[in-house]
Amino acid sequence: MPIGVVPKPNSDKLRLVTDHSAGKFSLNSMIGKPAPDEKVQLDNIQDLGHNLLRVRRFLPNIELDIFKSDVAEAYRLMPMHPLWQIKQVVSIGRRRMWIVAMCLEDVAQKIFDDTFSWEYRDNTVWYHPYNRMIPRKQCQLLRLWDELGIPHRSEKQIFGSPLPVIGFDVDPNAMTVSISDERRNALVAGIKDFVGPGIYRQRRPLRHFQSLAGWIQWSFNVFPLLRPGLSLLYHKIRGKQQPHALVEVSVALRNELLWLADHVERSHGVLMLRSLAWAYDSADLIIYTDASFLGMGFWIPQLQLAFQSRLPTVAGTIFFWECLTVVSAIHWAASNSHVPTPLRLLIYCDNSNTVDLFSSMHAQPQYNPLLCSAVNVLIPSGIDHRVAHIPGKLNGMADAVSRRDRRRALQLCPDLTILDFSPPRDALGDAVNYLSGICHQLEPFFPNVRNAQRSKLVTQTLAGCSRLRGTAPDRKTLLTRLQLTHAIHSIPVTSPDLDDLLFVTLIATAFHGLLRLGELVVHDNPRQRDDRAITERQSVCVLANGFRFLLPTSKTDRVFNGAEIIITGSAMDDDPLAPFLRYLHSRDHQFPFHPHLWLRASGKPPTRTWFMCRLQTIFPADITGHSMCAGGATALAEDGVPLDYIQLLGHWTSDMFCIYIRKNPSLLCSLLFCSRDNPS
Repeated sequence: MPIGVVPKPNSDKLRLVTDHSAGKFSLNSMIGKPAPDEKVQLDNIQDLGHNLLRVRRFLPNIELDIFKSDVAEAYRLMPMHPLWQIKQVVSIGRRRMWIVAMCLEDVAQKIFDDTFSWEYRDNTVWYHPYNRMIPRKQCQLLRLWDELGIPHRSEKQIFGSPLPVIGFDVDPNAMTVSISDERRNALVAGIKDFVGPGIYRQRRPLRHFQSLAGWIQWSFNVFPLLRPGLSLLYHKIRGKQQPHALVEVSVALRNELLWLADHVERSHGVLMLRSLAWAYDSADLIIYTDASFLGMGFWIPQLQLAFQSRLPTVAGTIFFWECLTVVSAIHWAASNSHVPTPLRLLIYCDNSNTVDLFSSMHAQPQYNPLLCSAVNVLIPSGIDHRVAHIPGKLNGMADAVSRRDRRRALQLCPDLTILDFSPPRDALGDAVNYLSGICHQLEPFFPNVRNAQRSKLVTQTLAGCSRLRGTAPDRKTLLTRLQLTHAIHSIPVTSPDLDDLLFVTLIATAFHGLLRLGELVVHDNPRQRDDRAITERQSVCVLANGFRFLLPTSKTDRVFNGAEIIITGSAMDDDPLAPFLRYLHSRDHQFPFHPHLWLRASGKPPTRTWFMCRLQTIFPADITGHSMCAGGATALAEDGVPLDYIQLLGHWTSDMFCIYIRKNPSLLCSLLFCSRDNPS
């Protein structure tokens, strides 16, 4: 069993780390799956939020505090089964030691070493062992622990507002739960590391799937609408038991996880607790929906307006059409010109399965594109939605509209206006992903089904559908010279902080050198780092009007041939030379013998998460690591630099670079003017 230590956050102490899942005969592999009645559902942020909402309903203006209590050395107090103790083998180097723990009971019980709750701010009492005032509820808990002989320490009993609870900052007075930028960016980096590059098929152990699922599930305390991002992952690991068995990361799963990571990266990371529960009579807009085998329809009573549509030419069930109608109503509410975008949207539907799907935000893979399409609209618009059930006999108007029964609809509402609508295309799913899933199911019975998938007829049909029905990809925003100048001048020239100097230097170097972020920083996961790819200090040479260094490898350099990067200074405000010289002087003063060029104040190389956290303090979320390289290429084109020079400087392959040129109007326009003025 591997054992190690890591530093505790906000403390000078160390935390013991043991991997109970390591090895073929790990401890966790010998634990049987508990029966449903043996599982215990722990309280989470949602439960705390509902408790705070009940308090606010009766006392809206009272000040509250959150308190958190923790048992000291809980792991040593945990009772263990006698047979479990003989499995405690700890390896230290080549030596193996058998650790025998004291057994408090014959059968291990479920023990929780910490708890959190709320209390009125002024409701405090004196707790003598700590010689300080603490919340009354917290004091009662500590006295119970004293009675039971459970040890605890003063520094682990905290209270206040806001207060960190299971990794989130809870503010009971602002009624918000937030996640820090560092944790949010670490989650995004973990997801992208898991899916890997898109050009290779990935296979990972089952326990890596389970670990990522737990990490993402934890984030749903703040991102509850992103639950569709785990649909395919859970579908992949359902029924699998061997923790080290390899599971394929399919194209569909990769796209779904990247969809989730993109939303997490763009979000502000704050959950408003008041959105967890609200009365239906407080809705800003109410829509009734229904579907039949003749069509789909929804209507808005307060506008006396209805919409109808024929069924799309794709296979589907009545359940699918009901869900698609609800998604269409959400899209209309977020983009209509009749009423302002509602803050609270209530949708009535007479299909209970549809209500359950939108209440849980969890669906089978074939229905998951419906939820993803709804989330793509709900998050940017800020709509808080509810889907409620209504008996079919009370949903007559929506039923008449869905059946295209105009006479019955006008009898129910004589002033009704009926218009046509088209359901959102992204809610109908991706034909390629569906086809890949079908082949996966058929392959055990038809081994050559993959050959049929790659046939000319199938590939050309899909290509034609993509051309007719496809949508443009969503690219990140380019970094402009003006934004680069703003970043450089956001740090004072006399700043002694090496982290500030490093951050500004990396932005300017990546912009003017057309470098990707991964070529300047190291991977967040130490296991994924390659020391051969780190730029060395001895390769730097300061020139008369610039500097150069050796880049050991790049995205297109698989054999570590290396490339010499030369960056010249300029008289403009975005000059990269001045920040580099200031950083180099400070770095050499603090770490004169360190071999690496890029170093933080801690002496460690910068990671992607560290850089992205700093970047998002200055720029919006659509400015990412690729924005600097792309922005630098655009700036060169605007200066009239020929196409082949830009391609050479950016280390692009010819095909990918031509696609990049075509999709960038600003760059294309500059190149056209350059070609006109300099014919060859």
